[in-house]
Amino acid sequence: MSFPRKLYDEVTRLFGRELVDGRIKRLLLRLKHRDGGKSEGSVARIIADLNARTGFSYRLTSAATQKLLKALLADHPVEDILRVHEAKCKEWKGSREMRKHLCPGTLYRKSNFERYLETLDAQSSERSLKGEW
Repeated sequence: MSFPRKLYDEVTRLFGRELVDGRIKRLLLRLKHRDGGKSEGSVARIIADLNARTGFSYRLTSAATQKLLKALLADHPVEDILRVHEAKCKEWKGSREMRKHLCPGTLYRKSNFERYLETLDAQSSERSLKGEW
């Protein structure tokens, strides 16, 4: 199935090539990883990244964490989760009050995660409109 070029050009003109291409790439990754993203390797990679960024030692064997991540991986590629790690660590790591929220229960709760990802996309869109890279 081909993406109509005229529509692509119009949407790109309105929202910026970076934002549009990023969303298309994420959509393709979601389709590509719909089944493969649920693997234990993906969960291990995500937990290892969170532990490295936070300095905490969250366990890969936690049933609650695995359940939350598998639900997220059904709709999002690993890269989206890693982007949220990066953003939330930058935002919260320096704050004693917020640092405690850098945990799987907060980050991977579907409603929270969707909000975090939307915020990242909005920030990316703003940078694109301002011409920042």
